[in-house]
Amino acid sequence: MGCVVRPVITPDGQIAPGTATSITLPSPPTGFRRAEKLPWLTISLHADPDFEYPYYSGYAQVNGGDPGLGFHENFPLAFGTGDDGYLAALEKAIKHIAEFAPQFLVVSAGMDIYSADPLGKIRVSRSGIAEIGAQIAKFDLPTAIIMEGGYNTEDLGMNVATFLAAFGAG
Repeated sequence: MGCVVRPVITPDGQIAPGTATSITLPSPPTGFRRAEKLPWLTISLHADPDFEYPYYSGYAQVNGGDPGLGFHENFPLAFGTGDDGYLAALEKAIKHIAEFAPQFLVVSAGMDIYSADPLGKIRVSRSGIAEIGAQIAKFDLPTAIIMEGGYNTEDLGMNVATFLAAFGAG
């Protein structure tokens, strides 16, 4: 349809940075002036690229290219980050989201942050996953949730259900 709804936010929480999300968003609208607010913001909480794929993307200082400078925020997490560290980074990300004042959210829900995920380097518990869902729900905005990584097939369904239940209760 060619319509850009302003603003939208895409928080992305998984072990690898949301590189595809941040580079596939459309270019700024024709006539965009740097002083204006872009119609989107991407936020990515992920494993530090110093020790996790793709090793070249997702550093904290990389926050969008011109003219989108400042409209992408990376929150790289240290190897083994658990609930406390992840939720502290999420709290910072939530402040960015609140300042942006989106009209709706698109959430990339990566369950490879789960502590027992065989590929994950982040160690968030199931109760931590519930807290993530509850925190995102506090925005009380229309939200699309996109399922992304998660490779512990025995626990994946329960982790997704836990996230969705906490989000729905929020």
